[in-house]
Amino acid sequence: MSASFTEGFSPIPFADAALLVPTQVSMIAAITIIYGFEANKRFLTAFMSATIGPLLATGLGRTLSANLLKLIPGAGSLGGGLISATTASLITTAMGEAYIRLMEMIIKGEIRKEDLETRAGKKQITQLFKKNLK
Repeated sequence: MSASFTEGFSPIPFADAALLVPTQVSMIAAITIIYGFEANKRFLTAFMSATIGPLLATGLGRTLSANLLKLIPGAGSLGGGLISATTASLITTAMGEAYIRLMEMIIKGEIRKEDLETRAGKKQITQLFKKNLK
């Protein structure tokens, strides 16, 4: 969360997105390994792709307006940075919490790891993410 806050606060408009994705993928890979699973590309891609839609729907407006604010020297950069940083950290936290819940569901046998690549599995991931985002 702190890394994503710092990256979101970047004073350079729209630069935070390029920084955030690797941070979020690294977080998901680390959680996967902590739960004793192999952090393979297919597994990580299934989760990330299921969270992209809700992420765009909920954060795009705030992210766009915050990055446009960063174009204004001084106060605009500070205000835009705070909005971007807060949005980035909240989205990253929601993503991490949803993924932890998903790992717990797999461990308990409520869902199979292989199911995550199916349409139903991705729908379940999306629901978990949306729930944690609220």
